[in-house]
Amino acid sequence: MKGARLHNLQGVDVRIPLGTLTAVTGVSGSGKSTLVHDVLFRQLESRLTGAHGAKQHLGEPVGEVRTLDGWEAISDVVLVDQARSGARRARTHHVHQGIRRAARPLRAERWPARG
Repeated sequence: MKGARLHNLQGVDVRIPLGTLTAVTGVSGSGKSTLVHDVLFRQLESRLTGAHGAKQHLGEPVGEVRTLDGWEAISDVVLVDQARSGARRARTHHVHQGIRRAARPLRAERWPARG
């Protein structure tokens, strides 16, 4: 992704490998959520579905990019947010367990058990 722009992100270039679990880290206020939620996710959502999301519909800004290479290799995008809901920890735990269950066959396919 080249030229990501929104809030404090001004022309940021990043390389995020496909087919891997990637973490985005940084100090508070550095633009991690803006980069992932408001730029990358919204750009992919728009390109994959041809529609804009609720944020854009409600007039909230959606980040811009100069180029987004490799998005054609992605068939779906899901945003898993760490925001707490009414069930708090239990809900977060269940979301993580669901992700682990969904990832298990992918791990087995990629890294078969050795006997």
